[in-house]
Amino acid sequence: MNDPFDDLLARGLLEPPADFVDRVLQRVALPPAEPRWRRWARDAALVGGALLGGAQLLAFAFAAWTASTAF
Repeated sequence: MNDPFDDLLARGLLEPPADFVDRVLQRVALPPAEPRWRRWARDAALVGGALLGGAQLLAFAFAAWTASTAF
């Protein structure tokens, strides 16, 4: 099968200029560093959510066990 893109790649028309990476990286703005309190709050929310989710799973398992042993 003759793909037109293969022909373009073979001819070398799609090669970037030599300084392309340097020019692109100079224009990329790095995001500001995240404050320490925000990282701490994010991690605390993640741990709290995991604990609440685990408690919900345990409550569901306990409810299922209670319902199945009631008869």
